[in-house]
Amino acid sequence: MPSPDQTERITRTEQIRIFLRLAIASPHVHRAIGLFLSAMRFIRRVFVPVFTGVVGLAGCAIRIVLGVLAFFKLPIIALLAGLVMVSVVSFGIASLWRSAQATLMSFDFCELPMVCAHRHFTSFNICDLPFVPVVVPSCGALPPASVSRADFPGLLAIQHRAFDDLVAGSATNSELIVNVKRAEVAIRDLVVLVKASNLTTKEPLAATLSLFSVDAHRTGRGLQLLMSKTYGTIDRLIAYNTYALRVIEAAHKTFPQDDLHIEATTIRTFQASMASFSAAVSAILVEATTVSASLDVLEERLSTIHALSIQEALDTALAKDELLWQLWTVLGGNRRQLRDLADRASILQSVQQYRALASAYIAATVQALTVVDADLTQLREQLSIQAIGCDSIPVEVQVRSLERSLRRLQESSGSDTGPTRTSHGNLQS
Repeated sequence: MPSPDQTERITRTEQIRIFLRLAIASPHVHRAIGLFLSAMRFIRRVFVPVFTGVVGLAGCAIRIVLGVLAFFKLPIIALLAGLVMVSVVSFGIASLWRSAQATLMSFDFCELPMVCAHRHFTSFNICDLPFVPVVVPSCGALPPASVSRADFPGLLAIQHRAFDDLVAGSATNSELIVNVKRAEVAIRDLVVLVKASNLTTKEPLAATLSLFSVDAHRTGRGLQLLMSKTYGTIDRLIAYNTYALRVIEAAHKTFPQDDLHIEATTIRTFQASMASFSAAVSAILVEATTVSASLDVLEERLSTIHALSIQEALDTALAKDELLWQLWTVLGGNRRQLRDLADRASILQSVQQYRALASAYIAATVQALTVVDADLTQLREQLSIQAIGCDSIPVEVQVRSLERSLRRLQESSGSDTGPTRTSHGNLQS
């Protein structure tokens, strides 16, 4: 006789069998199974072949691409190597050509043996060669008909005035560079004090002071670059005047007194000298404009610092007045609060002091650059006026003017600018 557990197990088994028999006999179950089997057959007949075809096409395309790359591997490597070689050669040629331009323009062909034995060779100029005015800036700076006569005495007088102004401005710039550097260091130290203080506006004040320090560093570098371009202009002025003197003297010794070749050589040399000097003045003007823009930014930073300092000073004064009005303060209490307010006032006084110092330095720098800019603008106007005239100056006067100019420039560059150049080198180091 079966036990109760076995009887219960048999009963559950019979129930499951009865449920499955009824489910299989149901038409809805038959319909669902049929739909499922139909969907599986459709997927197997349609999607599997499509997927297999796509995979096959992708594999074929990959094999074709790999074959093409393997076929063109050597041409691609050769093309890349050629591009690298062309870039290196172009960079080297450009560097050599830039260094050779000044040598070509200042070279005296009469120094070569048997060259000046030919009568007409002393009037030779490098700018007469084909395509040279296109690649040499000094040859193409002015059109051939822009100068109808040569006036070296007038041009040299302008150059001497510019030389004196540039040397004086360079001496001033040396002091200004040191002053701007001191203001930068002082403001940088002040940033640390402001960040560690209990000022109410310490965050914006410290941020503005940091920006001022960065802008002061950039301005100092701009002043150094302006000084370097100034000395470079003086050196190029001496070199080009030496070249002009050699060319005119060679033409004067070779040709008769009234030969047209002498006049043509003198006019061409004067035109090249005027173009070179005008280009140098333009370069200094561009650099001076850049430095002036940096100084304007510094002025804006100083105005912001001044406004924040005034606001903090008013807040500190009001807090101190309210604290002193309290009876406990009169009796000797609140010493810690008074000490904090005194520290805030001390820090604000430092900010005001350094702001006044930096403002004085920047104002002096702006004034010096304004004077230099005005002088150079006037020089450019006078250079354009030098081309207008009708009377021809004798070649002997041109040669003597060049000789005196070279002698004066060499003496001045050796004596007046020596200490300034030494200090400039120390500043850069």
